[in-house]
Amino acid sequence: REDNSDFLVRQFSLMVYKLSAAGRGGGKEGERMLAKPLYFAYGSNMSVRDMRTRCPGGRLCCAAALDDFDFRINRLGFATVVPRPGGTVFGALWRLTPRDLRALDAYEGVDEGYYVQDRFDVRLLVGGTARALVYVATNAVPGAPRRVYMRDIVEAARTLQLPAPYLRELAGWEPRGPRP
Repeated sequence: REDNSDFLVRQFSLMVYKLSAAGRGGGKEGERMLAKPLYFAYGSNMSVRDMRTRCPGGRLCCAAALDDFDFRINRLGFATVVPRPGGTVFGALWRLTPRDLRALDAYEGVDEGYYVQDRFDVRLLVGGTARALVYVATNAVPGAPRRVYMRDIVEAARTLQLPAPYLRELAGWEPRGPRP
């Protein structure tokens, strides 16, 4: 059985190759990839396990970074990003089908006004950049995360092998002690 991290690195490399081929008009595979939107996940949607359920047609491309933003937990206890020059939010770049995108809109509460879609350039950790959909919470008032929610985010970030300082930053958001 192969190490999960080696598998992810090989998958990332293959996806980056396909992405670059798509940008250069790389045949039918490239055309199919361009028809599917890219999505940058920085919270619980970094989890491959959870995304298999939420977006079964989605494919993990690679680890990526959203520069000039910071990770935050809002008053509702969920992750968001807020602009900050010099900040960086790390996460996962996904290729989604149109059906997955509709499912993700429902999961993120777009119609209820909890999150809005935006598009930003993200930096691929394997090299290059891409324009990606990012969900941004409409409520940016600082708050405390839910225990299991933050634990899952940290676990997903470790699986993606995000930079150690960022893993420590995320772990700093984990609730300590009993919650009322």
